[in-house]
Amino acid sequence: MPLEEKKNLTSKKLLYLQAKKLFYEKGYHDTYLSEITAEHNMHKTSITYHFGTKTNLASKVLSEYVANYSTIIKEKLIRKFGKAELHLSAALRYIVFLNTLEQDPNVRRFYIEYTTANPINVYNAPSVTLIKQFNEKYKLGLDEKKIKLIAIANYSTYPALVITYFLNKTNLQLQDVIEYKVKLLFELLHMPPDFIEETYKTSIKLYEEFNFVYKPYFVVE
Repeated sequence: MPLEEKKNLTSKKLLYLQAKKLFYEKGYHDTYLSEITAEHNMHKTSITYHFGTKTNLASKVLSEYVANYSTIIKEKLIRKFGKAELHLSAALRYIVFLNTLEQDPNVRRFYIEYTTANPINVYNAPSVTLIKQFNEKYKLGLDEKKIKLIAIANYSTYPALVITYFLNKTNLQLQDVIEYKVKLLFELLHMPPDFIEETYKTSIKLYEEFNFVYKPYFVVE
């Protein structure tokens, strides 16, 4: 990074960018706090101050990555349809994520190492917001307890599917994993079978049409 550009960034941002670079290049396990801070002559405690733990830092990298390609998906849907339908946005997020892991071994290594080292994180269920959106849009009548349980069930399948498939512990194809993951959300929500099937088929066609490009350092275009 050019010196002039570095001067305009906060120490927190510099640490984040270096961590993101190392997580991509070396994976979660082999990235050490001392390496992250050494690039900018900072002490390891600076990471504790800004992020708390290595796990929190990795979680931020993963969350930003997901947020970025989610925005791109919405933009593509809006350009095509004039709006980004919730069910298609959700389905495409799953398809893009799994294809990223298939095509980029660095992202795959980081994700598998991160989730296996921190299994409790799957129960944070960031998909709670998504389930609430579906509950409101389709008038599903789910209470808070049901929403949380569905979110946990939906989100926790990611690590299990990814680890099983990518570590060659099954004879499934990637498309089998994608179809199961996309349909699972709507099955948990008890959506009509015809709706589920149509959503899956449409999202697959849109994925092929949108021609997503996967680039190094957690970039999807």
